[in-house]
Amino acid sequence: MLCDVAEFLRGAGRMFRLAAHLAHVGLGAPLSDHACQAIAADPAVADLARHVWRVLEDPTQRSSVFRVTRFHRLVHDRRRDQARYVLRTAMRPRWGHVQTVPVPYALRALYVPLRIVHDLGVLPVARLVRSRSRAGGPAA
Repeated sequence: MLCDVAEFLRGAGRMFRLAAHLAHVGLGAPLSDHACQAIAADPAVADLARHVWRVLEDPTQRSSVFRVTRFHRLVHDRRRDQARYVLRTAMRPRWGHVQTVPVPYALRALYVPLRIVHDLGVLPVARLVRSRSRAGGPAA
C-alpha cells in the first residue's frame, strides 16, 4: 500500500508543481525556494497554468473528459502515464454508449469493444451516408 502511494507520488510531480504554481500565483501562497526551482525547471508548468487560467476565465473552453487533450496528457510526468491516460480515455465509454446498450455492471468491460465498433465503424459510415444524402448524392 505504501509502495503504491510512493509510485503515485513519483508520477504526479508535475501535478503537484502545477498546483503549487497556481496556488502561489492565484492565491499568494508562499513557496519554498526548492519548490520555486522545481517549478521553474519544468517548462510545461507555465504552459499548463496558462491553460488553467484561460479555462477559469472562459468555462466554454473546457474539454470533455472523453476526449484526449494536450493538457491532460502533459499534466502527467512520465510517458508511461501519458500513454495510459490516452488509452484509458480513448477506450472509456461515453454516456451515449451506456444508454444505447445497457449491460450489467459485471460486464462493463464489453463497452470497450462496443466503443471501438461504434466510434470507428458505425459512426463514420453514418456520417458518410448523412453527408451524401445532404449533398444530394446517392446514399450508401
